[in-house]
Amino acid sequence: MPTTAERPLRVAVLSELPTPYRWPLFQRVAAREGLDLTVMFYARAEADRDWALTVHGSRDVNVEFLPGRAFHVRRRRSLFFHWNPGIRGRLRGGGFDVVVIPGWSMPTSVAAIWTCRRARIPYVIFSETNDLSPRPAWLRALKRVVLRPIVGGASAWLATGSMSARFLERHGARPDRIQRFANTPDVDALCAAVDAQRARRAATRAALGVPDDAVLAVFVGRLIGAKGVVTLVEAQALVEAAGCPLWTLVVGDGVERDSLRARVEELSIECMVFAGVRRPNELPGLWAAADLFVLPSLHEPWGVVVNEAMAAGLPVILSDRVGAGPDLLVEGVTGRGFRAGEPAELARAMIALCDPGVRREMGPAARCRAREWGYGPSIDGFESAVRAAVAAGR
Repeated sequence: MPTTAERPLRVAVLSELPTPYRWPLFQRVAAREGLDLTVMFYARAEADRDWALTVHGSRDVNVEFLPGRAFHVRRRRSLFFHWNPGIRGRLRGGGFDVVVIPGWSMPTSVAAIWTCRRARIPYVIFSETNDLSPRPAWLRALKRVVLRPIVGGASAWLATGSMSARFLERHGARPDRIQRFANTPDVDALCAAVDAQRARRAATRAALGVPDDAVLAVFVGRLIGAKGVVTLVEAQALVEAAGCPLWTLVVGDGVERDSLRARVEELSIECMVFAGVRRPNELPGLWAAADLFVLPSLHEPWGVVVNEAMAAGLPVILSDRVGAGPDLLVEGVTGRGFRAGEPAELARAMIALCDPGVRREMGPAARCRAREWGYGPSIDGFESAVRAAVAAGR
């Protein structure tokens, strides 16, 4: 049988479901010479994800959708837990040189980890988990005990950014084997799509009911508790009370939609528009119509929408719970930060970005930063990680 030095490296990549930012990255990784990639998805979609993405295999990448089921938990966060019982047999009999596993929160991921350990297949842990959101001391202590054999048992690691890399290191990962695998859109394609919509800016605003001369902040995401949109609503009330000509556009839907609308009425807010869910091909027009982006999340492992907004050339205002913040937000250069759940701080940041001179400087800097976190470094990081894992496994 040929050795891995004589044939392509057989890599199994597990993923919860196809996403518009991860799938194109998998395709580009698969095009690398010397890699034979099989992507196994736990599910085709989730009920509260708005992506309509067609995924199929090609000459470069094999695609499988594993039979299984999902359990949905609705609390402050909307969570799906996937269980695909066939994963154990698929990995044992697949002849893979290395397996890339998305964290440890899904039952299928845990089963895959223990299958790899028992079958002596090197595995790579991919994670976007960080410690930005507060957790009880007992839970942090428990995680240190439970996660060390899972994380430390991997042969290499992929992290979305610096905060997830630190989390992995604290739980047993070797710093010299942690590589970047970012959550990012196709930055060049998004830049071009947004720029093509600039000429329609006034028409898009008119359709939304936003004055042409207003400063427009935009939020894009699910309307669930973890996104902290109520903080944005309360900040908008403070902005209007200060006489600032700033409007806020809320794009998305979710279980908190009605309560957020009720809060808007309660606070007599006049300059906030709920646009509902928009198709992916509509978003470049909305980015082009906006002047700045706000993500007030109470919990956000990364937040690929930050990359999208910055690629669109928008300054960003991020809470200190957004995982992308430490890597993408340069205070006063690409945007502003604030403490999660503090509407007064958010309002001050929004008012500061009403200054057109500030936005003219921050917008190009934001786009430049987004380009630095494009596909290229992640493709290199993925290949380095899987090759390091196989070498360590030997």
